[in-house]
Amino acid sequence: MVKLVHHNRVQRAAVECKGSATVEMAIIMPLFLLIFLLIVQVVFYFHDKCVLYATAYETAVVGAQKEHQEYDYSESDLEVHFQDRIKGKLIFFSRVDVSVTKGIERLKIHAEAYHRGWKIHTEQSAMLMRTEEYIYYTETENERSLAK
Repeated sequence: MVKLVHHNRVQRAAVECKGSATVEMAIIMPLFLLIFLLIVQVVFYFHDKCVLYATAYETAVVGAQKEHQEYDYSESDLEVHFQDRIKGKLIFFSRVDVSVTKGIERLKIHAEAYHRGWKIHTEQSAMLMRTEEYIYYTETENERSLAK
């Protein structure tokens, strides 16, 4: 008889415990879901940031190479190249603006991506190498100094 009473107490304790687990899970599971979604959103943000930085730098290098090889290109051609390279690669950001500025020594790519209140900004540049002009200038100066 003692065993039955003990057994009934265990059953009553188990019944009371089942309801508390459900309440605890109702509180904890939304928190886990929120944390998981925040982690996914941060991962998408950094993925898009890496893609934007890499594409901007690649476009700057391509423009510097075209300048060195004396191809006919305009800044709008590089903007189109950038848009073609980034199309379909961004997960989180939907709108991308790019501008290309060609200076005397550097080619700069300024890119921004937007999604609601979020923004990524990058400015990448590549040096415009004019080695032939430098070598020619140095050779003519050496010839002038030898002529004196």
